[in-house]
Amino acid sequence: MSFVTRPISSAVSSIGGAFGIGGGSQAPNQIGTQVTSAVRDVPDYLKDDYQYAVQQARGLYDQPQELFDGSYTVPFSDVTQQGLDQATQLAQAGDPLNQANVDLATQRLQGNFLTGDMNPYFDQAVQTAINPVISNVQSQFSRGGRLGSDANQEVLARAIGDITAPLAFANYNNEIARQMDTQKIAPLLSEQRFADSQRLMDIGGVLEGQQARELQENIMRSQFGRNEQSDRLNELLRNITGATYGGTSTASAPIYGQRQNSFMNPLGILSTAGSLVSGGLLG
Repeated sequence: MSFVTRPISSAVSSIGGAFGIGGGSQAPNQIGTQVTSAVRDVPDYLKDDYQYAVQQARGLYDQPQELFDGSYTVPFSDVTQQGLDQATQLAQAGDPLNQANVDLATQRLQGNFLTGDMNPYFDQAVQTAINPVISNVQSQFSRGGRLGSDANQEVLARAIGDITAPLAFANYNNEIARQMDTQKIAPLLSEQRFADSQRLMDIGGVLEGQQARELQENIMRSQFGRNEQSDRLNELLRNITGATYGGTSTASAPIYGQRQNSFMNPLGILSTAGSLVSGGLLG
């Protein structure tokens, strides 16, 4: 029984497959390809305008481009140029006030004003203060008949010293305070020495900016002469390419479906019967 059952089972499966029954579901098969073509052309009502546009593009190409005859750089006005010239002269000459400030600060820091020698009014102030003292001392010694004596000179010197010492001390302290104040502004005064140089650099920057604009204009004119014809050609190509119509586009898509059943094909039936015989069902 087992010998007969196996061929029968196999035969049944083959017959089912031949007639398209049994054996489970099958995936769709590609049974062909669909090809579609599309032709792109200018509509009839636009053909005249299209031809005119292409002709105009060619006309633009045949017409060379020209630059503005005048300068693209605005020159300095007379007033601006005069101001630059004056500022340059002043900066080159240097600010006398800056130099005077530096000189005064240098003398003060060097201690030239610590004594009354540099103060034209110090001696006058001292003299005004000691005159009454001198008169008083000399009058007293004169009445005693001792005018000009050593005692007279000693007393007079001591009286004058009592007057001038506080004045000199005050002058010294005041000058020390001024020295300390000058030390605070010394860095600013030192920096101020470069003010004239900075002004020259600023003026130079204005002039260099104008020269750079003039140079840029010359470069632009030079490049225009070299690139003008190629620019026109590129513009022509863009215009024609943008207005080009025509051509055919093709697209393809697969067609899926079931292949023809062997039951409908006599050759398929004979092939299935032959397999049954060779399989031992009839042997």
